[in-house]
Amino acid sequence: MTAQDKMRSLKKRKIYGLVEERDTIEGYQIINRIHEGVYSEVFRAPDMLTGEIVAIIKIKFSQLINKERFPITSIRKFNLLLSLNHANIVKVK
Repeated sequence: MTAQDKMRSLKKRKIYGLVEERDTIEGYQIINRIHEGVYSEVFRAPDMLTGEIVAIIKIKFSQLINKERFPITSIRKFNLLLSLNHANIVKVK
């Protein structure tokens, strides 16, 4: 499965808003890295238009090259993050 196939698969699962293959993210200014895992990194960044602080998850596609499928646990985690809405939890976009 190519990186493009994986991206299409993620889009079908409606988690494409969390996926970035670039080091810069248009419309956001990265402040710092919050966490790094095996398959992703999480960054804190303000939305340049609204000033709202968000968490941005960058998928490490290099870690997925030799894998046939994207880990289901990661998909569950992303879907859970998308569903959270609380004043004490930063929004994921």
